[in-house]
Amino acid sequence: MLIGLTLGTIAGFFGDTRLTLQRGLLWITLLGVPVAYFYGFIGRQYLLDTAQNSTVWWESFAIFWGVLIVFSLAGFVLSKIQVFSKRVTLPADLFIMRGAELVNALPKMVLIIALSVMLQRQNDSIWLLIVLIGAMSWTGVARFIRAELLRIRELDYIQAARGLGMQEWRILFRHAIPNAMRPVWVALAFGVAGAVTLEATLSFLGFGGESLKGISWGSLLAMENVQSNPVRSWWVMFPAGLLICMTVLSFNTLGEEMNEGK
Repeated sequence: MLIGLTLGTIAGFFGDTRLTLQRGLLWITLLGVPVAYFYGFIGRQYLLDTAQNSTVWWESFAIFWGVLIVFSLAGFVLSKIQVFSKRVTLPADLFIMRGAELVNALPKMVLIIALSVMLQRQNDSIWLLIVLIGAMSWTGVARFIRAELLRIRELDYIQAARGLGMQEWRILFRHAIPNAMRPVWVALAFGVAGAVTLEATLSFLGFGGESLKGISWGSLLAMENVQSNPVRSWWVMFPAGLLICMTVLSFNTLGEEMNEGK
């Protein structure tokens, strides 16, 4: 939801013409991306390959964002110079929606399985699955919030706020987003149901490591005694399957009720 809400809001409210950045800030930040990637991941490749838990990965992400923030601050200072202070228009809607189409075109389950096998660690596979499922499931929320903000940004009260001289970011957070959240909650309810089903499927297939074995509903259905003799092991199989069914049904019902405004 956080990924989809952020990207969908930028795409819908600012479009291709309303998001501008100072030239110095944009250039220096883009220059900092490969540098941050080098120090965060390439330079720490050996540590990442031999890591037994997620701490090293979180450190790499922290280094990446730390270096990128330093470059952004340098770009902000550079933008004080007149030559670099000119504002450049970013086609945010074009980039974000093409990215969403690219993510939708990828086979979600196959990609998550491949990445989980490549990155799987003994102690933190559950966190890996959470990150992968979230990273592959943001497009629905992004599309909903974008479509709603495309409508809201042209309404009279938004135009009146602009006429009063309010800043775009204040209009966005005070007026636009609160009135565009209803379809987002609907998409979130259906998205949670899909995530529960996907996680149960992946853990049933054996992905998630020892941290999910005997805990996840899908891993309970995949236990050896259940597979070999499901009739005698009904007390393991039936509750797990029933809970998966009831959870998904509950979130789908919640989404339908929210869609009808109840």
